[in-house]
Amino acid sequence: MNDHAQAQQEPESEARCLLLGPLAMSSYLSFVGEVAQKKRSTVGARADRATDLIELYERVGCDMVTLRTAIECISASILDPASRGPVAKRAETCMKDAGMPVR
Repeated sequence: MNDHAQAQQEPESEARCLLLGPLAMSSYLSFVGEVAQKKRSTVGARADRATDLIELYERVGCDMVTLRTAIECISASILDPASRGPVAKRAETCMKDAGMPVR
């Protein structure tokens, strides 16, 4: 791929990562919520959706290290009884701290 074509592709990939990162995190949080609420009838579908979005995030070339770091951060926050505040806000903080592109 020449430099011009690569330069044109980068903003598109960046836009995809900007969209897919929050979707992957949201899907992961939905899965965790279903597990916590012991909703056996929907947990499998939530797990599949989270897996699909995480795999898509990787396939389009987004940085998996940052996503893993953000997922580990929010998981630790959820499990920490001292953590306070809305989970969505904590997830956004984890994503920013991990270096994920966030709007």
